[in-house]
Amino acid sequence: MIIEGRTLEVYNITPTQTVCEGDTATIVVNANYGIGPYTYSWSPAAAANDTIRVAPATATNYTVTVTDACGTTGSLTTDVQVTAGNNPGFTITPNPVCVNQPVTLLGGGAAAASAYDWVMPGSSAPGGVIQNNRSPIIDYALPGSYSITLNYQSGTCVFDSSLAITVDPLDSAEVSLAANPSGVICPGTSVRFLAAPVNGGSPTYAWLINGIAVPGNSSDSLVTSSLSNGDIVQVVMNASGGCLSTSVDTATLFVAVSNAVAPAGDKPFQTLQVFFRQPFELPMGIGEIQGSHADIPARIN
Repeated sequence: MIIEGRTLEVYNITPTQTVCEGDTATIVVNANYGIGPYTYSWSPAAAANDTIRVAPATATNYTVTVTDACGTTGSLTTDVQVTAGNNPGFTITPNPVCVNQPVTLLGGGAAAASAYDWVMPGSSAPGGVIQNNRSPIIDYALPGSYSITLNYQSGTCVFDSSLAITVDPLDSAEVSLAANPSGVICPGTSVRFLAAPVNGGSPTYAWLINGIAVPGNSSDSLVTSSLSNGDIVQVVMNASGGCLSTSVDTATLFVAVSNAVAPAGDKPFQTLQVFFRQPFELPMGIGEIQGSHADIPARIN
């Protein structure tokens, strides 16, 4: 009769496997014939169990040493190969973007369209997903910050890459108009009209007086002394840049000019003839009576 004794045998370990970068691999080791319980020591370090889950960034060898209660040991080695992530990334044009403005996405690389799948929650894409398209065009109906993810197919692996897009709300361009001096002015007064934009970006202006364009002035101010009572001064602002629902706005001011006679200044005296139907006496030194009329010196404005 032959009696055979067997000591601890580490007889099986998960064979070489290949995973995509970022994914996990499971390694299992089997031991037998030893005196339990067994202890497990892995290199590189991992959980002290017969089963481990690892996610190496590059190809890695894993060695396990099994020890039974009697101190008998046995070892096995396996390796995990890694397919490196090669998502080529993508661009978003423009970014930031306005509500309802088209956005063009462009995946990097030169793979077939079937390699490019997109996840874009909140966008105009049905269900927030577009597949098999390297350069889709989308838009957003509501302002906010959104995430866009490109899932890139490389062999049996899928690698993701994400960017954020900012969607700005739409504003209205507005302009107001002020005069200096304001209120009622005297005839011939020089008045400066100043336009004040809101959401105008870098605007240009057109000026009108009584509906007639003032040539050669696209600045934010107008200076004039040729105003009459009831004149209408307008400025039309054309806004640029930003997210605008309306880019043109007009402001209007009505001019009030006093009806007081302006001072004559240094104008020379002229003779004013005043006719009368009945005898009339002039104060001494004012003028000279000539029959039915009087000659009175006066400045004529």
